[in-house]
Amino acid sequence: MASTTTVLAWGLLEYEDAYTQAGELENVLATIKWPLDWLMKAHVAPDMLYVQVGDGKIEHKYWGR
Repeated sequence: MASTTTVLAWGLLEYEDAYTQAGELENVLATIKWPLDWLMKAHVAPDMLYVQVGDGKIEHKYWGR
């Protein structure tokens, strides 16, 4: 998620005028804000970052829809 968000933010830096002209500036800002907010909430202490919540053994037993 951090990588994708970085690419989106870099694209905004490079092509802000194009996003503005297309009327998509607010959308790209919201698209970048959501994962950044999530990552900040997952970083609960200077030395603690939650990266997975759940039981992977149970959740990955079934790979269907």
